[in-house]
Amino acid sequence: MFSGKKSFYVSLIAALSLTIAGCGDDKSATSKSALPPKQAVVNLSDAVLPSYVTVSGLGAPEPWGRWSISDRIVLKFGTDLPKKFSLLIDAKAYGPNAGTAIPVIFGDQVKEIKLSADATQTVRLDFSTSKVGNTIEITVPKPTAPGSGDSRTLGIALSSVKIEGLP
Repeated sequence: MFSGKKSFYVSLIAALSLTIAGCGDDKSATSKSALPPKQAVVNLSDAVLPSYVTVSGLGAPEPWGRWSISDRIVLKFGTDLPKKFSLLIDAKAYGPNAGTAIPVIFGDQVKEIKLSADATQTVRLDFSTSKVGNTIEITVPKPTAPGSGDSRTLGIALSSVKIEGLP
């Protein structure tokens, strides 16, 4: 759609808007913004993310969400997550990441998901720990540049992430 200098400026503006929204800026996650009571929802298509979370390893928002652009996605919440919670991830995989085990880490717990490249799917992981923590990491096993002038290293297309407290 865009070419040359105009494409560069569009990319630059998107990168700046991510910085303004707090993406990748771990300092803003220390602000102790409280999570909503029953369910925290992070819609990754939003240009500005909720004040209770910062993210790194994700690109600019697109109408459906954001691509991973690193080998690691980090979601850091302003307060500790519940000791028992469900993590619901709406995502799909890109290229060689499809059908591959993708580690999702909370504290000392590591769980794995497998995603299709065909359609976005919802994956549910239940975490239960005696320790407190505020960070969820998703490891992208095979970040891959799509080519054709696109130098990003994609792996996972994330649409949303939800945290639901469990009894």
